[in-house]
Amino acid sequence: MGGICGVLVGYPLDNLKTRMQTYDYLSINHCLRRTVKEEGVKGLYRGIIPPLFVVAIMKAMTFTIYETFKDKTLYLFDHYKVLRNHDATRNLLIASTAGGITGFCTTLVASPLEMIKIHVQLQRLMDSKPRGSLGTGVYIFRTLGIRRGLYKGFMSHVLRDFIGTSVYFGLYESLKHLFIEISSFKKMSYMAAGGIAGTLSWLVIFPIDLVKSRVQKDALIKDSVYNNFRHALKSSMKIGGFPGLYNGMAATIIRAFPIHSINFLVYEYMLQLIDERVQKH
Repeated sequence: MGGICGVLVGYPLDNLKTRMQTYDYLSINHCLRRTVKEEGVKGLYRGIIPPLFVVAIMKAMTFTIYETFKDKTLYLFDHYKVLRNHDATRNLLIASTAGGITGFCTTLVASPLEMIKIHVQLQRLMDSKPRGSLGTGVYIFRTLGIRRGLYKGFMSHVLRDFIGTSVYFGLYESLKHLFIEISSFKKMSYMAAGGIAGTLSWLVIFPIDLVKSRVQKDALIKDSVYNNFRHALKSSMKIGGFPGLYNGMAATIIRAFPIHSINFLVYEYMLQLIDERVQKH
């Protein structure tokens, strides 16, 4: 439920982010106006169907893996008496470790889905034949195969999600406990912690995400530009310098806080609701 709510709120900005990462726009406003003018409002939601359905499974898988490895990491910390008198540092390390493992595991499923999503979002800009999400996946598989097609940019995706999810869950757990201690409003604590964690994690990993998007887009054009992630990073730095690695960041920042606030609010609410129902029965 948290994932679905997040997609509905933030998908248009995710679409704009991908466009700004892979094509030259003057600003997020310029990208928005061009997209609506050339493709209509529906252009902002191009490719939303797979994320809308898949995200529920992905988010469920993400939180299941995270909770599982958080429990295992907690057990190891207790068994070896690690940081027993340092609760804040201990919670941060446990959540970050479990989050990093979660990011790696979910990438195995998320990478080909993101490849398809990016292609659907950019079809008009690349003058590619519109095929829909399923058709696009079949097309990529038939023309490029698995390694050079559906899993193009996989290692950069692993790097992004391992670091990003580690920072994400580590910050959320730490901030949640902090905000609950200083405030009696749990719902606001969940939203604030989730929003800040989501925003700061994107600030950390955005350059990796930008290069990943360019590598994945490069696989879909006839004359490939990049040999690998390192080559794409060097080329991006040469063209735009370090600031250029944050093209499209505005769309991500605007999108990140409300999406992750809603995501964790709904998640925590559903957990409480389920617990109450279980206790009653």
